[in-house]
Amino acid sequence: MDVVQVKVNGANAAFLGHRVHQVTRAADGVHERLFVLWMEWVNGDDPLQLERYEAYVRLGVPTQTLDVVDCKGIGLIGPVPEGDGLREWSRSDFGNVM
Repeated sequence: MDVVQVKVNGANAAFLGHRVHQVTRAADGVHERLFVLWMEWVNGDDPLQLERYEAYVRLGVPTQTLDVVDCKGIGLIGPVPEGDGLREWSRSDFGNVM
């Protein structure tokens, strides 16, 4: 499992995500898949969360770019993003909001 920055096309909200690398072997070869299990919106109101996000960015964590529709399969930890400027987020944009 990797920590990743999550960028969503058509949105300004910044997220930290937890991504799994899945490898399967089948008769037709080896298949690899990367997918984000859950993510959290980094809203800047929590100094410790923002500090953690900035530390991951400084360390060069990879970026996973998604489309909004991809978020429906991902759990959101914490509040639904607000004040994005490009997108009006709702609970229904995510698989689950915890």
